[in-house]
Parts: sequence; C-alpha cells; structure tokens
Amino acid sequence: MRFAKLLSTPAVRWGIGLAFVCAVGFALIWLVMSRYDEDINSALENYRTESDANAILVRSAVQAKFGSIYETLRTIARMPGIRQSTSDQHKLALYDHIPVVELYRNLSKNVQVSEIYVVHSDFNPDRQDARTGRLSEPAMMFDEELTLEHDQEPHVSVTKVEPRGVETFEYHEIRDQLDRLQRLLTKEPSQGTLVYPFVASREVITCDERNFDHKHPNDDARKGLVLSVPFYDQEGRFAGVISAIVLTSAIQSWLPLSEYALDNPERGFSVGDQRAVRLNHRRTGYKGIYHQIARLSIRDLGGEWRLLVNKPDSVFLARNDVRAATRSAEIAIVLVGALMIALVIALDILRRNMSMTERKKAELEEMVHERTAKLEQTVGALEIASKAKSSFLAMMSHEIRTPMNGVVGMTSVLMDTPLNEEQRRATFTIRDSAESLLRIINDILDYSKLEAGAVDIETVNFDLHALINYSLEIVQTRVAAKSVILKADICKDVPHFIRTDAGRLRQIILNLMGNAVKFTSRGSVTLRVTAPGGSSDVTRLRVEVIDTGIGIPADKLPQMFKSFSQADATIARRFGGT
Repeated sequence: MRFAKLLSTPAVRWGIGLAFVCAVGFALIWLVMSRYDEDINSALENYRTESDANAILVRSAVQAKFGSIYETLRTIARMPGIRQSTSDQHKLALYDHIPVVELYRNLSKNVQVSEIYVVHSDFNPDRQDARTGRLSEPAMMFDEELTLEHDQEPHVSVTKVEPRGVETFEYHEIRDQLDRLQRLLTKEPSQGTLVYPFVASREVITCDERNFDHKHPNDDARKGLVLSVPFYDQEGRFAGVISAIVLTSAIQSWLPLSEYALDNPERGFSVGDQRAVRLNHRRTGYKGIYHQIARLSIRDLGGEWRLLVNKPDSVFLARNDVRAATRSAEIAIVLVGALMIALVIALDILRRNMSMTERKKAELEEMVHERTAKLEQTVGALEIASKAKSSFLAMMSHEIRTPMNGVVGMTSVLMDTPLNEEQRRATFTIRDSAESLLRIINDILDYSKLEAGAVDIETVNFDLHALINYSLEIVQTRVAAKSVILKADICKDVPHFIRTDAGRLRQIILNLMGNAVKFTSRGSVTLRVTAPGGSSDVTRLRVEVIDTGIGIPADKLPQMFKSFSQADATIARRFGGT
C-alpha cells in the first residue's frame, strides 16, 4: 500500500517518466548505432572485396614480370652458343650475339633490366686475369643494343665498365649464387621437362654508371637484385649462370605508388611502401583495417616472395558509403537528442498538470469519502436485513419441509389402505401436490445455502457408471406416463472410478435429466457423458442432455442464469419449477 501510494505522487511519476524517456532514447541510439554498424560492415565488406581484387591484379602483374625475366634467362641458357662458350671466350660469334641481344631487347620492353651477364662456373671476382691483369669479371655483359654498320659484317657493340669496388661487390653476389647452384645442381635434368631454378640474391649495388654517385655507394637509385638461372655445357655439366640485374626502382614500378610492398624476408629484401613492411613486422596485433599478405608463385630457391598490402585507415574512412553512413548516424543521434529534450519538456508540463489534478482529486476524494461513509452505513443496514432474510428463508424452508415430509408419508400410507376410486384419485392428487411443493422447498433451501456459502463439498471414491445408471433409474419413474425414451451415451474414455462429490454430481445429472423430462412430452431424452481431457491426475467430465422438448428461444437464453427466472411466465403454471 505504501509503495502504491508512493508511486502515485507526481514527483515519483515524473522520475519514472524521465527514466522511461532516457531508456527510449538509449534504445533509439542503440538502434541507430546498430544500423550504423551494419552500414559500416557492408562498406567494409565492399572495401575488402575491391582491395582483394586490386591485390590479385598487382600480384598477377608482379608474377608476370618475374616470369618474363625467368623465361628470357632460361631461353638464353638453352641457346647452343651459350652452351658452347667457355670462360676463356670473352666474345661470342655474331650468330650467337644477335639472338641474345634481341632477347635482352624484347625483355627490356616489358621489364626494365639493367644488365644481363653470362657467367661461367669458374668465375672468381678476387682472381686477377693473367692476360689482362685485371680482376676477373663475367664472360659477357649485355646492356647495349645490337648495331649494324653498312658494307661491313654486323657486329655487337658491348660497352664494359672498368672494374671498381662497386662491380667487385656485385660480382661477389653472382659468385655466391654460383656456389649455391654448384652444391644443388651437378647435371642437367632429363630431356623431358627442363625446370631451372630461379635464384635471387640479396640487395646489391649495380655497376650502371648513370646517375650514380661514387661517394655514396649505397645510393638507393642504384640498388637492385641479382636474378640467376643455371646453364649447362654440351655434355650436360653445370657450366655457369645467366644473371640479370634488376634495379630496385624498376621493381618499384611494378607496384602502385603506395600501400603495396614486395618482400623477401629470408633475403632481408623489401621494396615498395615501407609502412606496409613495418606494420607487417610489428608485434602488435593491429595492422590496419585492410592488411593482406599474398604469397607469390615464383620459382626461386632464394626464399619465398610475398606481396604486402596495408592500406591506411583514412582510405576506408574517405569512402562515400562510409561518409554517408557516418552522416546518417550523426543526424539520427541529433534527432534522438532533440526528441529526448522535447519529451523531457513535455514531462515537466505533465508533472505540473498532474500536481494540479492531484489537488483537485484530493478535494473530490474528501467529498467522496464523506458520501461513502454514509453509503456504507446504509449498505451495512441492508446487508443485515439481507442476512436476516436469508436466515429466515432457510429456517422457514427447513421448518416447512419437515411437516411436508409428514404429509407425503402419511398420504402414501393412506393410499395403501382400502379406498374407493374417487378417494384414491383425491389421495393421489394430495401426494403429487405435496411432492411438488416439497421439491420447491428443497430448491429454495439449496438456493439459501448457496447464498449463505453453506454448501459443503465432500470427496469420495465411487463408480461413475453405476451412479449414472442409478440416476437414470430414478428419472425413469417420471417418464412412465409419457412417450419418452431415456438413453445413455457414455464415451469409452470416461473412467469407471473417480474421486469427487458423488451427491453433487448425482444432483447435477438429476437436475438436467429432470428438467429435460419435465419439458419433453414425446420423443427422447439422451444423457451424454464425455471426458474432453485433463492432466495426468485430474479428469474433466462433460455432462450433456439432448431432448426433443420445447427448447429455449435464443432471445431468452440470457435470462437462464438469473435467480428465479424462466423463459416464459406461463411455463411455471404449465410445468412447475422455480
């Protein structure tokens, strides 16, 4: 009671309303953010799909570049002129030079290759050539186009740079690759399928003189990779390598200007966006919204090549769909905030109105209280009178029933004595009238008990089927003088033994059957008992009576459940009953 009274105060209601407004506001914000998350996730999925497609294109392009170098070097390695060359032969014949230079020229159209070397297996960059007095260098070096002079035999013009520290450093890298291949390869594979390994050295400094500053030998513009394939002599022995120098700047041109990097962790080589490389090597879990590591299919004994992709988060945030979703969420949140402010103002106005209403209500309640007190006094007096009436009615019904039982009994005794026909008819009329009056008195007494709440329900075990048959036998005596057939229809689901108030159940059946017999002159009266269902320990019974009597008009049905009411005032005179 105190809690309910507390809830009825305007201040508490205002607080509850404010809490409700806040809950609704937070719920709306949650819905807005959920929608925002869905839009962002959809945009992220599209972003990643597009980025994956771009990464596949870049990966394919890089693999094609490496493949072009590999195929060109493998073709050179299998040329007869190369297979016949020796370390003492510094120049090839013209018919050997031309195809090699043409291959180099065709390769340079697609891939910027700084130089191609023909290096024999006995090459030693630290050994001095006895004939020239210079340090050893590769047998052939192709970095110039083929030139043809008129009226002369065509020849190849190859410009060689004098050995310096830079060249020696570069040649040592080629020597390292020779050593590795000599340990791995001793004889050319079978003639079926020639698969040459592709070896990539770590980062070197090229000897190309263009834009090179000798004071800074680690100039990034002149850094590159040494890529090699082996070649074999005519007897199938390992004879050396065909090596290509690819500048780092050339490899960089294979990649987009940003967000992509080419990485060989075993060689410690990387080119491209160094941010992608650093993020890949960071030990923290976060690498950005889009991060991808794609392994490249390259025939390389020098380690695995990877394409690293790491796009800045700002690229994703600058997308139109992301910006549109963000703007929509911001507008929705502003609208929700405005709605909450409007609701709070409305609540405050409502609180003031409620305070005024409460004051008026208090005044009205005071007036109602005064009138209610007077009504309660009147109702109390009426209840006392009603109880007295019910008590009197029950007492009188009980007192009247006793002599009426005597009248019925003595009339039955009188009928057993010798009487003439006229006396017997009179005596029978007296007994029949007394029994009718006794039934009315019993009905009135039962009604008084119901009104006073004095009906007791007992629970006993009994045979339901026997009770139904016994009830039918009692009713059978009432239809002896009528053309009425009594029938019983007991469903097979109805149990034989149940536990309930047998007397009240019998009274229900007798009242229904007696009422049907009373209003049925000919035809049949059928008692139907079914068990429509229930739980495991409770049985529900349905008792129905179907008769061919006068029936009840539809417009009179509402009167059937009113006290002392019948469908027609003439029924009581014709059939009796209360």
